[in-house]
Amino acid sequence: MSNIKVFVFDVDGVIIDSTEECLIIAWNAYQNFCNKQNYIMHPDQANADYIKHFKSIRNYVRSMDEYMIVFRTSLGEITNQQTYEIKLNILNVEERERFGIYFFESRKEFKANDKNAWFSLHTIYPGIEQIIREINNTLSTYIVTGKDKNSVLDFFSLLNVDIASDKIFDKNAAKNKLTALEKIYQIEKVNREEICFLDDNVTHLISPSEKGYRVLLADWGYGMPEHFSLAKSKNIKIISLESLLHTI
Repeated sequence: MSNIKVFVFDVDGVIIDSTEECLIIAWNAYQNFCNKQNYIMHPDQANADYIKHFKSIRNYVRSMDEYMIVFRTSLGEITNQQTYEIKLNILNVEERERFGIYFFESRKEFKANDKNAWFSLHTIYPGIEQIIREINNTLSTYIVTGKDKNSVLDFFSLLNVDIASDKIFDKNAAKNKLTALEKIYQIEKVNREEICFLDDNVTHLISPSEKGYRVLLADWGYGMPEHFSLAKSKNIKIISLESLLHTI
């Protein structure tokens, strides 16, 4: 892959593990959605059944509005990607959109109240900082994520990695990750096969791969055996943190 000129990172499940943060924010967003105020500030305050159900679904979620599914299903209903998609498609689109708005509002409020506490709910994957710095020093580096841009900038500041704001394609920048990659392709004026996209959810990688982009599926983060099997069937390369630098 020595001909790569542009490298694109996902954030959740690639750079940071945000499971605890999303667990809290999703709960608080649903409180607002239901006009209730039973907010939580730490995972220990969450109901054990909610935690178990949330974590059973977490790895399927692609965007923050999809967390609505946690509150519209029961533990054990979702057992694979197919059942997830079926249950997701049943949800009311307008309700999902409204929940997504509440999610980002709840995150913004949490950060405003105690930013250090918000940071503490995330775990940076060991070794990813060095990898980002190395790639950022040699390739044109972008971020494509379902997070909000300000949160991404906060984390890159914490990592002491300089990335331009206009190289972050967040939840508002494109309707999906393929669309974001197409925008990057237009900006960089390189061939699609010279753009490499790293994500931990194989469902984000299939369309870009079919379009001609180089794609990599992270084997850390939120990857699941089901997704690894699908990646192999689609000839999508699965990569570890240890081998990432040697691949570029």
